[in-house]
Amino acid sequence: MSLRYGYFDSEIDGYDEEGMPKFDRAESSDFLAMFISHIISDGVLAAPATCFQVVAGEGMNLTVMPGFGIVKGRFAYDEQSFSITLEKAPTAYKRIDRVVLRANYPERKCEIVVKTGTPAATPEPPELLQPAAGDYYELSLALININSNQSVVTQSSITDTRYDSSQCGLVTQLIDHLDTSVFFAQLNSFYEEFTNICSNDRKEYRQLMTQSKEEMEIDFNGWFNLMKEQLSEDAAGHLQLQIDEIKDTGICLIKVECEDFFKGKTVTATNGTETHTAVVPQEAPYSLLFKVKDVGNWNISQDEYSTSVSVPYFGVYSTLLSQGDIKITVNYDTEFEGKVISAKNGSTIRTKTAAGGSVSFMVNTEGTWEISAELDGKTYKSSVTVQHGHEYTVQLSKVGYQEWLKAGGV
Repeated sequence: MSLRYGYFDSEIDGYDEEGMPKFDRAESSDFLAMFISHIISDGVLAAPATCFQVVAGEGMNLTVMPGFGIVKGRFAYDEQSFSITLEKAPTAYKRIDRVVLRANYPERKCEIVVKTGTPAATPEPPELLQPAAGDYYELSLALININSNQSVVTQSSITDTRYDSSQCGLVTQLIDHLDTSVFFAQLNSFYEEFTNICSNDRKEYRQLMTQSKEEMEIDFNGWFNLMKEQLSEDAAGHLQLQIDEIKDTGICLIKVECEDFFKGKTVTATNGTETHTAVVPQEAPYSLLFKVKDVGNWNISQDEYSTSVSVPYFGVYSTLLSQGDIKITVNYDTEFEGKVISAKNGSTIRTKTAAGGSVSFMVNTEGTWEISAELDGKTYKSSVTVQHGHEYTVQLSKVGYQEWLKAGGV
């Protein structure tokens, strides 16, 4: 029979080798935790509603409110709020961080920590550890959405996961009422921010569409009146000419979102035959709007940085102008100081003038980049293979040049 029971007062039934008493009803903390976990569920208390709530602080700081929680029979309690700091926002893509209440068995403690996510075009939050057995068991308190180059965390960036029973949940046996006011306040904050953004975008779009509609009506009425006079045996030819004229009025819009690196700089939009330029605002939002005449593929660029967008027909099309999330640092011999150093990948070429012993390129194309520079009529080269989200260092040197020539260099 393996029946276990507790707790009863222990009696001394002997002594160990060091003379310490041995008790006949002694049990470990695991036994107590097992007992608690069978009568009280994992989670945080429902009252107060701010129990271990994660709220926005200053800058990239978060504040965790006082609270009490149960994790697999272990409890955590803090009667004071405390601050935790998130890692710096990524320079490209987005990231989702997770704040967890964790039972740390190797260190014999409960703790509240931030699990930093991985930047990606479609980011996923870090894994929530809830194994049947292991070194850690976690309850998710909140998810934090971090945009590229973000410097301040807003309340709408925080998703409260305390009430999701699959991630955290409430201590059910101790509920006497459920205060949802805090959750409602957070949801309402998000709703107000979202509706403001939608309202501004909708207002801008309606203004642009009204302007385009008025211009199109003027052009069409002029064309129609002229067509009534021109319809003849060559009506088809005249009609084609008028269609070309209407096309020239421009009915397509390209919206370019720019990183703050580009503020105050001139951005060019071109499709090879038609070109437009505009200066990025000094203040956020760093966005531009080009009204173009031709459909097809458009290249958006600022010096060596570029992106593209397809404009198949009438409408509004968006793209992002970014420095890229791959950094290539080129260290070079002193002889190259003041020379032009190039980084090439296929048809993409970026150049910088050597200064200070090294130059850096921000790129957004994976693969092999060729690094080169001209010196005394000769071309010196190196190369590096890169992937998104990493930094690389490459050396451009005269040493070994003859060996490199023998291997097929230019």
